[in-house]
Amino acid sequence: TRGLPYRNFGVEGLTVRVFGDAGITSAVIRLTLRNAEGVEDTHPSRCTQAWVKRDGGWQEVLWQATRIPE
Repeated sequence: TRGLPYRNFGVEGLTVRVFGDAGITSAVIRLTLRNAEGVEDTHPSRCTQAWVKRDGGWQEVLWQATRIPE
């Protein structure tokens, strides 16, 4: 088995905003991947998540990431 291509995951500048039973998080994530040839590459992306409070806990309802050009 090749295993997962993900090697490292970092988060920078996390912000959390809560609006009653809804919340938004945003951050820059740096995901390091290993391709099929074994070469590692880091992909910085801007990530946004939307959350809603249901049944006494928080549930993620949206996750979106856009790669930041180098």
